[in-house]
Amino acid sequence: MLESILNLLADGKVHSEKEISKLLGIPCMMIPTILEEIPNASINLEVINNKNYRILGGLELLNAAYIAKKIGVTKLLLSKLEVLRLVDSTNNYLLNQTKCIGNYAVFAEQQTAGRGQFKRTWYSNFGKNIALSLLWQFSIPMNKLTGLTLTVGVAVIKALEEYGLKGIQLKWPNDIIHQGKKLAGILIESRSIEQKIKKMVIGIGLNLYVPVTPSFINDQITSIFSLQKLTPQRNQLAGLILKNLLLTLVDFEAKGLNFFIEDIQRLDNLSGKLITVQNQNNFLEGIGRGINMQGQLCVQINNKTYCFNSGEIRVKLKSVLFDS
Repeated sequence: MLESILNLLADGKVHSEKEISKLLGIPCMMIPTILEEIPNASINLEVINNKNYRILGGLELLNAAYIAKKIGVTKLLLSKLEVLRLVDSTNNYLLNQTKCIGNYAVFAEQQTAGRGQFKRTWYSNFGKNIALSLLWQFSIPMNKLTGLTLTVGVAVIKALEEYGLKGIQLKWPNDIIHQGKKLAGILIESRSIEQKIKKMVIGIGLNLYVPVTPSFINDQITSIFSLQKLTPQRNQLAGLILKNLLLTLVDFEAKGLNFFIEDIQRLDNLSGKLITVQNQNNFLEGIGRGINMQGQLCVQINNKTYCFNSGEIRVKLKSVLFDS
């Protein structure tokens, strides 16, 4: 019932209790109680004279039917497409599915325990961002999945470029950034049984608005709204990202990382820049020297080039001092 009321108020206009009651077939006295269940203050519900309601700025809830239409024939690659209102993590949701057959895509209005690489928290306000996870049934061996995260990053950037954004780059191994600030992140997780991977889930989180976070984190984040100063078209972006992701995975399975390496190198944000590499307890400074054919980050340290795999190191950009 809350979702029905939110859909009605999503246009940002004033709606009276009587109107809501008539359209949804519920008693007027129930409406305030239902609205108390709104999961996040960022929805900006305004109550006028205790009898009228509106959501300041409106709210675009995700619509599975619209997204399915937006992705066109690529929907044939999916066995199921679902939109959840509230979930701990879309990745967890798919990893815990026991009877799923085929490729399964899930969006969520809000995650309560979204996460990124190294178990970092992914902050999410209700209806304000995009959280997408895709359970993909790979037909190629696991040793052929090198560079998958970077390839997914290319898919996300292509979707954002199709939406009209420019200057979006990849920060190895799993971040999408604009002018040094994080716009989106990718987290790929798997679940194994008897040392054999049975499930692989690709998670993508995109900031449509800058979420409410601690200030030191907020300074490192950007959003679609920050870049365009226009209300993001949430369902359109969701469709573009899912469509490009599906097409990219088909190409990745058929052609491998080599097919994408030119795009990956072109979009590499660390190439030619002074970076700090944290390897276990050591901190080293070096110059980014691109991404190789194995998806490794190459770093020149003391006139010698080292190549690192994802998960081995943490990388921080220091400044733009060198050309690649």
